[in-house]
Amino acid sequence: MRLDSLSLKQFKCFDDTGRLGLRPLTLIFGRNNSGKSTLIQSLLLLKQTIETPEIGPRLNTRGPLYPGGSFADLVHQHVREGRAKFDFTLSTEDPTCTFRFEFQRDAGMDAPRLQDLTIERPGADKLVVKRGVGKGGPYELRIGGRHLGYERR
Repeated sequence: MRLDSLSLKQFKCFDDTGRLGLRPLTLIFGRNNSGKSTLIQSLLLLKQTIETPEIGPRLNTRGPLYPGGSFADLVHQHVREGRAKFDFTLSTEDPTCTFRFEFQRDAGMDAPRLQDLTIERPGADKLVVKRGVGKGGPYELRIGGRHLGYERR
């Protein structure tokens, strides 16, 4: 599996990067403080989050790959109530899958909680795991627009 594209919304210096295509060899260049490192940091942040499921559905901002700091350090223009959105397109043998992760800070908590996870693949029903209203969830599962229930874990 390889990363085909990356899109960041409300993350650090980026309001919205749009879709950034990636290839086996991709060069990133630009002026100082233009966001080159931010692109790499977003990937490291997501990787360390996925590899530490024991912290629950939260963004691991204090992991070994990238110590991201607080949510205010990560969200665009340091707006504490904002949402950080990460869009990834992963290539598999055939076809392409799109994974979208959206994290939001809870009041009184600093580590952003997973708000929405969407997985799309051409020719298949869209899968959405979305956090419901209220403290801590529960999470709602939807496949192809059909509501399949709630789960707290």
